[in-house]
Amino acid sequence: MALVHNCIIRGLNAIYCQAPYVSTREDICDFLGYIKAWCLTLEVHHKTEEAVSFPLLEIMTREKGVMDTNIAQHKAFHHGLNALEVYATACQNYKAIYDGSFVRKIISEFGMILTEHLADEIETLEAMNDYEERIDWEIWTDKTKEHAISLPGMVCTIFHVEKPNVEIMIARADGQLIGICSTHDIDKYGRYI
Repeated sequence: MALVHNCIIRGLNAIYCQAPYVSTREDICDFLGYIKAWCLTLEVHHKTEEAVSFPLLEIMTREKGVMDTNIAQHKAFHHGLNALEVYATACQNYKAIYDGSFVRKIISEFGMILTEHLADEIETLEAMNDYEERIDWEIWTDKTKEHAISLPGMVCTIFHVEKPNVEIMIARADGQLIGICSTHDIDKYGRYI
């Protein structure tokens, strides 16, 4: 999970850092596609957690609501995520003029809430060590991956595993690359090291 969260954080950081410097029509078009692909990645990630990952943890731990705090955090930044996606779509449809400073403004309104959530969720999952004898992490991982991959427009591929390092690539079905991350690049909270 920390690896996926790191890809999400790195994608958001790339958008924030590059937004003011994208200026040609072709680059703006590509960048808007990247923004929308990043939004889709985050939406799919949270839909998968809420539909499969978290309910499985409730069943396995026998603790109703064990992930409720994390679900509430999803709602806390959803408005900002939606605003970013709506703006990118409006620019693509020529209903708005691309403005990198406006992209940064939108991200500034939800970025910290999102990154705090991503770190908090790892801590919540680490607390599952108290239920280690009840949780079958292999089943949990398989069911989570199956659901994420089945959603429209999303592919998650593990492309290199050499213990203890795992590298993953997250891409849309149309080939749009979202991110590449490696466990040797992050700490247990999903922060880049």
